[in-house]
Amino acid sequence: MSRGQNWFELYRESVIQAEQMILTTLDFELEVAHPYTSLSSALSRLGLSHSVLFNVALSLINEGMLCACHMRVIAVQS
Repeated sequence: MSRGQNWFELYRESVIQAEQMILTTLDFELEVAHPYTSLSSALSRLGLSHSVLFNVALSLINEGMLCACHMRVIAVQS
């Protein structure tokens, strides 16, 4: 195994361990609100559901979903 592959495997393992710890802390209760329904509903009300604007907005959402900078955690007390 080359040095680069070894680094990748170690990094990969640490990411998996961190994900497991987060999910365990959250008791595996995770709800993700995707913006697609809201976008489709809002543009339909405006009569723009089959427009260039809809396609551009959908593309922006898809690009944004690849970036973790928009993510936030909202604590919910039960």
